[in-house]
Amino acid sequence: TQKVVLFGGSNDTGLLNDTWTWDGSNWSLRNVALAPPARVRFGMGVHPASGNVVLYGGFDDNGPRDDTWTWNGTSWKKEAPTKIPDSKYGSLVVSDGLDCFLLQNKLIWRWEGQDWVNLPDIPMPDWDPNKWGAEGAWDPVDKSFLVIGPGATYRGKATSGFNKWGTADLVFGGVLAYSGKSFVRMSLEAPDDLWRAERTFLLPDETKEWVRLDDLDL
Repeated sequence: TQKVVLFGGSNDTGLLNDTWTWDGSNWSLRNVALAPPARVRFGMGVHPASGNVVLYGGFDDNGPRDDTWTWNGTSWKKEAPTKIPDSKYGSLVVSDGLDCFLLQNKLIWRWEGQDWVNLPDIPMPDWDPNKWGAEGAWDPVDKSFLVIGPGATYRGKATSGFNKWGTADLVFGGVLAYSGKSFVRMSLEAPDDLWRAERTFLLPDETKEWVRLDDLDL
């Protein structure tokens, strides 16, 4: 049974490293013997070949982290890749249903199940996710990613690169998702700051931008 996995973050007491799963009806706190250290602003995505959730990087009280962990539905495992991406370039992990990718400033990596493999010569946006934050969502219709970087929206594929498609004056730090007909973005700093972008606005002949929503009619 497929479940949503929620890990870590922070609250008024500090950083967290608890693991929760959502089965479509209820949240369950998972009691695990081993878990990644507490952190924020890390990347998580599914590795389709194994079905595992991949967690990379983030920040703790000592600064950026570059460790990689996987969740198999029951337990966490700390991986020992021979190639370790530099965490200062960001921690945006995304999946396209076939592979799991780490998108960084001018760099892109693919998770091979035990190691990260750098994909050279693929055009990537020049942003700093560690400084500005970045979010990504998969469009199954167009088979491409939508990525929000610092002050702009990008669209592309992990195997061929990304292009800038418009500006986005959005509150720092948020969650981006594809609802089936449009992209929806909610700010973590201001939960009532909800935006929508029709997937067609990203096509070259369109001029539409993000539209702020006054209600939850998505």
